[in-house]
Amino acid sequence: MDQYIIGGNHDRRYKDNELDLLKLLPEVYPNINPVGYYQAYFKVYNKLISFEHNSKIRKKNKLIKPEFIIAGHSH
Repeated sequence: MDQYIIGGNHDRRYKDNELDLLKLLPEVYPNINPVGYYQAYFKVYNKLISFEHNSKIRKKNKLIKPEFIIAGHSH
């Protein structure tokens, strides 16, 4: 079964030090599909979905209004 993931603040620290975990994961686990860092948009059955690490990001981008939100890091 395919899994889609998004990187967050802890993953970004590695990338800033030239180790991109999101590029390495699919090499080890072919069913993992990274879609970016912090936030990504995609459509399922023509419904716009925001896949986001932190809901504060959405507040900054008011031009795009997703129909569904999958959010993590909500504390």
